[in-house]
Amino acid sequence: MVTVQQVKNCIESLELLDPADPAVLEKAQLAFQTMGKILYLALDLPANLIVFHTRTHDSDELYTNFHEIECPKPEHVKNFGRCNLPNKPVFYCSEDRSTSYAELLQYWIEEKKGKFLYVTISKWQLESQLRALIVPNPDKNSRTTEFDKNHGAKFDNLLKQIDNEDSRVALVMFFSYIHEKMRKAAKHDLKTYIITSSYCDYALSSNKSVDAILYPSVPFNERGHNIAIKQGFDFDDKMKLLTVYRNKFERFELGSAAKFQEAELLEANNINRDKRLIEW
Repeated sequence: MVTVQQVKNCIESLELLDPADPAVLEKAQLAFQTMGKILYLALDLPANLIVFHTRTHDSDELYTNFHEIECPKPEHVKNFGRCNLPNKPVFYCSEDRSTSYAELLQYWIEEKKGKFLYVTISKWQLESQLRALIVPNPDKNSRTTEFDKNHGAKFDNLLKQIDNEDSRVALVMFFSYIHEKMRKAAKHDLKTYIITSSYCDYALSSNKSVDAILYPSVPFNERGHNIAIKQGFDFDDKMKLLTVYRNKFERFELGSAAKFQEAELLEANNINRDKRLIEW
């Protein structure tokens, strides 16, 4: 079982990371790998749960193949994300439509200067249970959201099952650190994304029976939920595509700030599951 000293060593190594270091990924992964065994909190998301996935693009196109809106190919994922490493994609989705695209549009408003933004949102249904790891908030006094309250209580019960005091303190210390990183806005903080994505990769690799990470949405002050499903998940058998929307957002400049407003919403006419085609 993990010790307090091991967690301290891990956190110290992570905080010393330099994003400009060519070996930064290897050092982040090593920080987690050399730590003792961690107990994780998992949740079975129910079959029939509806989730939404967003893909942004800057051209007026309509995707027609399932593979265009499923988990990206590794060669298309160049950067660190909240839960993904470069060249190691995850399938990001949320339990409501607006949560699924909020963080992406915030990024695009800052980085892209075009008049219009396009967002393709796919609506999926789980065909079977999805087992997901949770990043709990160990601090009872700061559990203000439903996410923290519900899963914090489960974490408290997990601690009661650990006899060793040092291991209990170590687990609280570790998840306090990870919870803070996972809920931190990181659009301009590459180091945070390096830490969170390395953690997610380590956690999913260490738990073969788990397919996803469940974490709170940053743009909605943690009141929405995001799910990151690992690469290799069987979409054909475990996810059912229900429909696809294509949103068009118009950009408005308001002084030094920029805002967007929905200008168009299209919905696919038919989802051809046999041929894996989206018909508009």
